[in-house]
Amino acid sequence: MPLRLNVNHEFFRRTRREKGITQAELARLAGCTQSAVSMFEAGRRDAVNDATIQTIASVLDIDLKGPDATGAEAAAAAFVAKYCPIDDCPSNFPYLVRNRVLLMPGIVNSAVQEKTRCRLCGELLESTCSNGDCMAPVTRGACCHLCGTPYVSFIGELNESPELFVSRRQTEVRNLRESMQNQSRHGFIGSAGSCDSDGGSRNGC
Repeated sequence: MPLRLNVNHEFFRRTRREKGITQAELARLAGCTQSAVSMFEAGRRDAVNDATIQTIASVLDIDLKGPDATGAEAAAAAFVAKYCPIDDCPSNFPYLVRNRVLLMPGIVNSAVQEKTRCRLCGELLESTCSNGDCMAPVTRGACCHLCGTPYVSFIGELNESPELFVSRRQTEVRNLRESMQNQSRHGFIGSAGSCDSDGGSRNGC
């Protein structure tokens, strides 16, 4: 996991202040801007890259493997949004934009350190943007709020028009989710977790 996704920003800020170093001075020593340091300390994960974090840690004499630097205890209890990366999984709801098939992922809230699997296809859920150069935390929506990359890319082959495919697939997904909701209401399956991609089902993702 990239360092910027697993650091305790508050600990970095507190350590800098304890050492009497200003943000401007730290920025100069780390080779970045003062605004980047400020955003990093405020929790912006995209403010600096991993190399800069390592330099900042060196300047502040912070052990990046220590629990204080990573916020390991807090992270273990924290919950994040996750999604299934499989394009034909029913947890991902298809729609059209300019004749392009996009997928609205079903979002599940799960513990950061927990390896959560999709209840519909068994795939391991992802909690960051699918763009390896971005890796921003997942938010609501079909595309990353920072780089615009779709969380789930449609890679299937269309043997029909995009309109017909989306209409047919939407019906299939809705029917499956309705069936799961009925099972849940009758006590056949549990209702743990949360899934929400089309304003309907929030269970069984």
